Amino acid sequence: MTRKPTYEELERRIKEVEEAVDRKANEAALQECLEKYRVVFDTANDAIFVCDETGRFVDVNQAACESLGYSKEELLQLSNREIDADERGYEAFLKIRDGLAEQATFEVNQRKKDGTLLAVEITGSFFGCQRERMSVAIARNFTERKQAEEMLQKAHDELERKVEERTAELVKANEELKQEISERKRVEGALRESEAQKKAILDASVDKIRLVDTDMRIIWANKTTTRELNMAPEDLVGQLCYRVFFDNDAPCSLCPSKKAVTSGNIEHNIMRHRYSKGIEGETYWDNYSVPIKNESGDIINLIQIARNITEQVQGGKALREREKELKIKTKSLEETNTALRVLLKKRDEDRTELEEKVLSNVKELVLPYLGKLKRTGLDQRQKTFVSILESNIDDIISPFLRRMSSRYLGLTPAQIQVANLVRQGKRTKDIAELLDLSPKTIEDHRKNLRKKLGLKNKKANLRAHLLSIQ
Repeated sequence: MTRKPTYEELERRIKEVEEAVDRKANEAALQECLEKYRVVFDTANDAIFVCDETGRFVDVNQAACESLGYSKEELLQLSNREIDADERGYEAFLKIRDGLAEQATFEVNQRKKDGTLLAVEITGSFFGCQRERMSVAIARNFTERKQAEEMLQKAHDELERKVEERTAELVKANEELKQEISERKRVEGALRESEAQKKAILDASVDKIRLVDTDMRIIWANKTTTRELNMAPEDLVGQLCYRVFFDNDAPCSLCPSKKAVTSGNIEHNIMRHRYSKGIEGETYWDNYSVPIKNESGDIINLIQIARNITEQVQGGKALREREKELKIKTKSLEETNTALRVLLKKRDEDRTELEEKVLSNVKELVLPYLGKLKRTGLDQRQKTFVSILESNIDDIISPFLRRMSSRYLGLTPAQIQVANLVRQGKRTKDIAELLDLSPKTIEDHRKNLRKKLGLKNKKANLRAHLLSIQ
């Protein structure tokens, strides 16, 4: 007879049945979940890599294969370190694997099958699967985003550059504007000062200067214009120039302003007036008229410049009378000069004739007897005096002494004597004995000769210089 199970056994069997039922249900749910996971895994746009603790791939989705250019079988033969172009990816993998971080997000360049690089952003973590730890990494291609960021950064940098340039331009323009304002103020001040100076100059001018319109109505006048009228320049504004100065009802017949209005050129004329307001008697005026034109070339105003030349005209008449008198006196002086030239020429001829007679007499009446004297029995001192006498006579015949006397008027007779003896080659001691003077006196004469002959502080020889004077 079969043994009936105990209560505990029945309870255990019921529990086992329940566990089996639960396990079947869990397996069915897990299978359904895996199927959903696979659909998501395979259809995801991002590349998904599943690898073991060594980093070798155990599963990859289609997006991973397409992004790197590998087939699934080829990728499952590789590891994450083999497709990463730098160590950042593997370092992040180790950090998560070793428990230093639960999850990591980083950017890395993956090397595609053709060798080109693909910039991706990876988010990775570890999970448990059948008592093993697996790593899942989701890689998103951000090449376009990176390009967009680079373009955005480039555009930002360009914008910053343009802002800086524009700011610099604005700063520069602001500085230039400040300088321009400062310069304009300075110019305006200088212009006001210049206008004041010009007005002062025009008011100080001896000429009557005024600005009129084409109808000869006064617009502006300097102080000189109103000197004889006892009026202020402002009181002339709006009045006709020919009426206020000459009491005429029409412009003067020879007025250069009328001609300038027609010709458009600067006109000039000297005018004679029997009557000028504030001035007695007849007057003469030197008048200029300068037309002022607008951009179209039309005459809008005229500058009138008038100078009273009455005194010059009257002085000119007196000067012409004086010139007539001077011409008469000049002719008389010319005749006197002619007579003087005749007398001077006669005097020069007489002087030349006298010099020739003296020279002839010396040669014929003196030199022969001087030669006979030298042949007589003379002692050495007498011979020296005769030699000097003969030399001096030769100098009289030659032009040396006359040249010395005429060219160097400042020489004294004693200096001429010393110069003559130096020229003959006499020493200072010999000259002193011949002239009965001390050697120091002779040296002083020699120094003064060098000074007067222009030889002071020069190395020129005095005797050589004297010999050069013929």
